[in-house]
Amino acid sequence: MPQGIVIASAIMFPRLALLAYIFNSAILRYLALPFCLLTIICIVVSLVLIQRDTKKPDTNIKLGNPLNILNAIGFGAIYVVILFAVFYSNKFFGESGLYYSALISGLADTDAITISMAKFSLDSEKLELASLVIIAAISSNMLVKLGISIFKGSKTTGKLVGYTFGSIILVGVIYILSNNV
Repeated sequence: MPQGIVIASAIMFPRLALLAYIFNSAILRYLALPFCLLTIICIVVSLVLIQRDTKKPDTNIKLGNPLNILNAIGFGAIYVVILFAVFYSNKFFGESGLYYSALISGLADTDAITISMAKFSLDSEKLELASLVIIAAISSNMLVKLGISIFKGSKTTGKLVGYTFGSIILVGVIYILSNNV
């Protein structure tokens, strides 16, 4: 069900915007345009896929326990590792180190790097850099989701999700490059 994958990804952008806003409201000014654009891409594709879909949905879904303490501990551990990675990558490698830490952390999660960058950019001179690092992490995360959809999903799912996530990655890369020039 590719439209479900794409809709879930569309929700990620407003959720990350809210997270960034909670920790540093000023960064939202830099994230608003790319997040709106990426959300619109997902919503338009989802609407097209929903209108084309005539199959009966599979309702046999296994839900996990949202109160599982291991999930919270896992997120906390990821967050701490990413905080250290952001600090030391910036200290030793400068801006390029932040991009590397974003690409690596985006493979697993986008929340922790978003929170880290929102806090990192409390110094207003770092707002644009922090927003670009968040976009890099999102692109990395979309690449992982794209791979999962291709390798675990059907050919149709892989293709449809591939076009959507490929577009999101492309827009993210273009946005980063256009703001770094």
